[in-house]
Amino acid sequence: MADLREEALRWVRPGRILEVGCGTGWLTAELAERGPALGVDLVPEAIETARQRGSKAEFMAGDFLSMEIPGTFSLAISVDAIAHVPDQAAFVRRVADLLEPGGLFVLLTQNEFVYRRTSWIRPPEPGQIRRWPGIGELRQTLSRDFELLSVHSAAPFAGDRGLMRLANSFVWPVLRRITGRTV
Repeated sequence: MADLREEALRWVRPGRILEVGCGTGWLTAELAERGPALGVDLVPEAIETARQRGSKAEFMAGDFLSMEIPGTFSLAISVDAIAHVPDQAAFVRRVADLLEPGGLFVLLTQNEFVYRRTSWIRPPEPGQIRRWPGIGELRQTLSRDFELLSVHSAAPFAGDRGLMRLANSFVWPVLRRITGRTV
């Protein structure tokens, strides 16, 4: 959680901030300490929990693709939400439409290659959407509306199946031993 927090917060800039897929609002609450922030999530119960945090942030429950969201934003952040929307290209276009000129979109999402090779990930619940975009698909979807500034993996060591099992049981420990550092 700390890595996600730091990655998201390092991009904060002056102006209104939008978090899409805010869940219970932990990150939106922190963003609100840096400027006016709005958190949006599909689940009304999560938004109710977010409101009970007592932060300066505003929260709205509803379908991001169709709900009325007032104004524009200088920064939009979405953490682990794009894999759970039915139309990822429409999701990206909607974010682009809500950003002011020169606005920034920070998207953090699961690494499809790694997470498909991770045994502790349970199958989706009935009705749950889970479609992790691959890096190529993600680049293509984003590049239609955005200039890509940075693309990297935040969780390369999570997988424990196939190639990831080999890498995490042999390659990374050897690199740690050689360098004396956590890779």
